[in-house]
Amino acid sequence: MVLAISPAGVTLSGGLLPYAHFPARVNSHLKMCPTTPTVETMGAALTAKLIAGTATPAELWSFIRSVFDWGGKTGNRVRGNMQKNYNASFTMIQFAAAASALSAVSAASAPAALQTSLKSSISAINLVHGLSTSYGSKMLRFLRPDISGVFDSVISGYTGFSCDERNFASYAVDCLTVASNLGAAGIVNPRNGTTTWRAGDVDQALFAFCQGW
Repeated sequence: MVLAISPAGVTLSGGLLPYAHFPARVNSHLKMCPTTPTVETMGAALTAKLIAGTATPAELWSFIRSVFDWGGKTGNRVRGNMQKNYNASFTMIQFAAAASALSAVSAASAPAALQTSLKSSISAINLVHGLSTSYGSKMLRFLRPDISGVFDSVISGYTGFSCDERNFASYAVDCLTVASNLGAAGIVNPRNGTTTWRAGDVDQALFAFCQGW
């Protein structure tokens, strides 16, 4: 477990984020990162095509570029590094492998199965030149926001766990635990107007809290 989860909410090094405050933090995140829904839509379409084997190099790069743009200044830096040795065919293979690994599980899957699939997917993504757990997890968060969050230097710093593949997988599973707790508490998710929460929604709130948004 990476997150300190309690009946009251989630405690990070910045303090307690009560469950009742999650909706406001999600809205703050959306205000700061307004392209989130658009990139999620791109990710859903690409995931289906990666699994079907019909994704094109242009579609894959358009998605990757959009995730980098979403990431702001650091995204531009990582994109520049990635482009120096970009291999479209190899990147397609690795993203397809990641999508396939994630297709074996859902938010309702057992934690152990989720851990295994998430670890396999981030390992595949991280073989692409220029990517590491920080931006690799961003790619996965947009391919499968239902089960994945972003484990970058910010979340790593506020949880006290190193930014590696194993902790990414644990963090994503923890986000699903929080999502379940939010639903059980009757907290309405501003992303969909229901009490159903995804790992990606939880991650938005946690990141916004860490950033003071």
